[in-house]
Amino acid sequence: MTTQTEPSFGRSEGILPAVAIVGLALLIFLPITFLPGGEAVTMTDRFAKMDAAFAAIPQWVKQWMSFQHYVFAGSLLFALFHVEARVYLLGIIVSHAISFSEIALAPVDRLGLGLVSLNHLVWIPALVLMVRRYPALDKRTPFGLWYHLALFQLCFSLVFDIRDSALYLWAFLG
Repeated sequence: MTTQTEPSFGRSEGILPAVAIVGLALLIFLPITFLPGGEAVTMTDRFAKMDAAFAAIPQWVKQWMSFQHYVFAGSLLFALFHVEARVYLLGIIVSHAISFSEIALAPVDRLGLGLVSLNHLVWIPALVLMVRRYPALDKRTPFGLWYHLALFQLCFSLVFDIRDSALYLWAFLG
């Protein structure tokens, strides 16, 4: 009688996606932040501009963002034992760190929801890792449930984020 074993994944498999996340973050953050233009404004004005942009989004998007926060919080439960949750968590943390840095440093005329969407592209390495590792997933566990929610969240969000990022870049570069 032969037994089928699950594919073995080394602890280092999460390193490449993590490096990709940080690399994408630098590629997004550095050019946008150091573009010329904009006027000198206070941090209060910068946050007010972003608050106004978020206030204008539809209610269903706000509800979607709330759902994303629950998925993000769920990754904290599994990050100690699962590389997928660690890479997912890194992508979320890095995208938020970029956003807060850009609010402080980017020219004010570059601030907006398109910039936030552009920052979400650092989630792509986590999505790739999770799709690659999906066949080995034990789907009937709490981690399996979180994994499905995270995959759904990444796929759904990135469809809109890629579109919004392209529109944002087109407006400033095209």
